Amino acid sequence: MRLTGLLNAASHEALGAGISSNLQVGSLIAIAQQRGICPSELADRMGVLPPSISRVVRTLTTAGLVESETRPDDARRRHLRLTRRGAGRLARLYAALVALSGAAETREILELLRAEPPREVPALEEAAVTLVAAGRLVHDDTVDAVGAVGVPPDVHVYALATLCSVPETRRPSKLAEWLSVSRASSTGYLDRMEQEGLVQRRSMAGRADGRGVEIVPTDRGQRVAATVVGVFERHARTMGEAIAALAALDGPELPTPEQADARPTSDLEAGLSSPDHVS
Repeated sequence: MRLTGLLNAASHEALGAGISSNLQVGSLIAIAQQRGICPSELADRMGVLPPSISRVVRTLTTAGLVESETRPDDARRRHLRLTRRGAGRLARLYAALVALSGAAETREILELLRAEPPREVPALEEAAVTLVAAGRLVHDDTVDAVGAVGVPPDVHVYALATLCSVPETRRPSKLAEWLSVSRASSTGYLDRMEQEGLVQRRSMAGRADGRGVEIVPTDRGQRVAATVVGVFERHARTMGEAIAALAALDGPELPTPEQADARPTSDLEAGLSSPDHVS
């Protein structure tokens, strides 16, 4: 369950809300690993029927992450590959997985998806490593900085900084939504912060809706949050360069819904009964 939760959180952060199922993410990684794979080969690799892969490929194509190509010696078969946008987003997925879990759990997640990090896109891998390294540096410095003022390393100080800087997250459900975690996880974060005297829960009785609980940072919580923000500000240049390296891998922006509706049906969206062939 933990690995599934980590994958879902990382996918939401890196790929967007529309790409969330294990089959979609695993297929994207498989296409990156084996450029030119045919839809039928992808279906075999993922252990599903061709119609299921056709739907996955259509979704990945609509999101601008995957495209098809034909070859002079095999003009009727479609071969799949990542777009530049897909390469950039996949790099972000790896970075998010490592940041949320660590290298060992990331490897376990990829093994569950029957995939390995792609080796055919060196720039993708280099950019992901750069961002992960920068994120680790920020994390380590944050732990040291808040530890110096008596905050244990198991306290989710990033959630605390969010509460202090984004007032609309001061409801438990909104905080969970903002952090892309389960309600149970955000409750655990709040319990630890409350134990350390960083936040207080207050009943919203008497407010306009008269229901629920509001999370209020204490004076100490405000000071700790300011410490966290200070660490990020010191590393702003390094993080900016790492993010810019990933952004450089992104392709053009997706078309608007009106443009998407107006364009001709692509070969990836045709021939669902025979997914390898161009109609």
